[in-house]
Amino acid sequence: MRDIAHAWRLLFVWSLAAMAWAGTAAEVDAEPIEVELATLPGLRFDVTRFAVEPGAEVKLIVTNRDEMQHNLLITMPGERMAVANAAIALGPDALAREYVPDLDAVLFHTGLLNAGDTGTITFTAPEEEGVYPYVCTIPGHAFVMYGAMYVTRAKELPPLAEDPHVPPAALVEAVAAQAEGEHFAHHGEDAVAGPRVRRTFLSDASPAAIAVHTGRNLSYCWDAATGHLRYAWHGGFIDSEAHWRGKGADFSQVVGDIYYRGPATPPLRLGEPDRLAEMQFRGYRMIEGLPQFHYTLDGYSVKQSITALPEGVGLAMHFEIEDSQQPIHYVTQPYAGVVFTSSAGTWKQNVLTLTPDEATSFTIILAERRGFEPAGYWSMNDMPSSSSFAKEALTEGVVGRAIQFNTGDKVQQLNTDVRASDFDEGGSVAGWFRMRDAEAEEQPIIAAVSDEAEFVLGYNRKGEGLTLTYPDREGETRVLSLDSDRPTAPPTGAWHHVAFIIEGEQITIYIDGVEAGQVRRGPLPDVAFTIGAIDGNARFLGELDELRLWTRTIDVEQLRYIYRREAATQEVQ
Repeated sequence: MRDIAHAWRLLFVWSLAAMAWAGTAAEVDAEPIEVELATLPGLRFDVTRFAVEPGAEVKLIVTNRDEMQHNLLITMPGERMAVANAAIALGPDALAREYVPDLDAVLFHTGLLNAGDTGTITFTAPEEEGVYPYVCTIPGHAFVMYGAMYVTRAKELPPLAEDPHVPPAALVEAVAAQAEGEHFAHHGEDAVAGPRVRRTFLSDASPAAIAVHTGRNLSYCWDAATGHLRYAWHGGFIDSEAHWRGKGADFSQVVGDIYYRGPATPPLRLGEPDRLAEMQFRGYRMIEGLPQFHYTLDGYSVKQSITALPEGVGLAMHFEIEDSQQPIHYVTQPYAGVVFTSSAGTWKQNVLTLTPDEATSFTIILAERRGFEPAGYWSMNDMPSSSSFAKEALTEGVVGRAIQFNTGDKVQQLNTDVRASDFDEGGSVAGWFRMRDAEAEEQPIIAAVSDEAEFVLGYNRKGEGLTLTYPDREGETRVLSLDSDRPTAPPTGAWHHVAFIIEGEQITIYIDGVEAGQVRRGPLPDVAFTIGAIDGNARFLGELDELRLWTRTIDVEQLRYIYRREAATQEVQ
């Protein structure tokens, strides 16, 4: 009997163990929660937040629908920028490491995803509730390309317009939908009878750009990702036809003339003028039809409103900074398109310094310096709207991104509204180029060609290397070789800065900030400049970046300042 009882006890224990094992196996075999998200043009994830329960099994499927490479890392709460900065600090090893630093703060990650690639990561969500950021750590992306994985048992997430964990573009959209008097852009040119606020895509700004018409035909672009004024223009507002026709992918176009272009980094600084503060956009509220932006710098509250000057062309920026407890600096750039003045503080060269008391309420005035900004400017950071450039055209540049010309069968060029004849009273051109095929002939970088005259800055014309083709004072076509004593750049060669300044009949050419030659010119063609080709003929086989055209004679020191500032961003020679 004891043996039978012992056997039954063993059978019972085994049964319990079998049931426990079966339950565990059922949990292991349970299907994970699937979350699908994609990368989109403009440094965006299409899903900016999602929620899972603590300990849940998650299958995250990431598809790259952009032309650029991306990755996705999930980090510990509050560690997004620390991880992004660590990825940048990997230096030459970054690409091999797929921009994934070896940190405990990195919980899960994909590899690098090329255009069209899909990456899948399966993981167990943390047991501790919290907001776990996900981010692309390719340099420059992390500031705007991120989202939030909520690990929570709560049934609802906080309202999107009040969520500090989503990227600025998503927050702007949510706030705009709530803002009093807000209407989204429509087909064609937006009306300019009174103040207008538009959430749209604008070139040379992040996906969190906001276009504002202040009245008096004065408008500006404010960037919620960086918390500062990117540029200002007069004459009209914006034309969103291409934006809507392209289902939101193309840019709305500025209607008018840009008279001020701000720096790429925010000019408002705390403590030291060379230190960038951590910015968090909080939204905006409408006051008399115009937005008052609210953001924090290192946790300190900043409110900023921008209005048109009562007379002339310019803007007044009013700031309210609460309890900063340290000096505030506003850093401007030399050779800006406006003159800066302020209601408080002390200016030393191009830096305004305010005490904490002065910073509680102050105004900075930006008054136009007529004709000072370039008449044409191509940063090459964005694919030109409605262009025929190949998907591979965007590539790493000297500053941000560059455009690689003629990667396909079709000749690709950019058209400008600047005519060579506009340079008769004075003009200037400056930009960066890098050759991909130095052996091919007839490669125009910038050109204006009519039946009467040729004016072309290009490469390897008739085997003569980098040249300037121009009409002399008798109307004859002349060719000046600019690199006869310089090594020819290989297809993957270095960036070079090339510029010319026209003053009267004299043209002075500069390469990498150094004078490379002078010629005397005759009348210039009365046709608009083209970039990368000549009316669909010939083709430039290389990359261009930061190209500017001024219809005035710029100062040589300004030219060299631009060259030094941009060359310092990376090794270019």
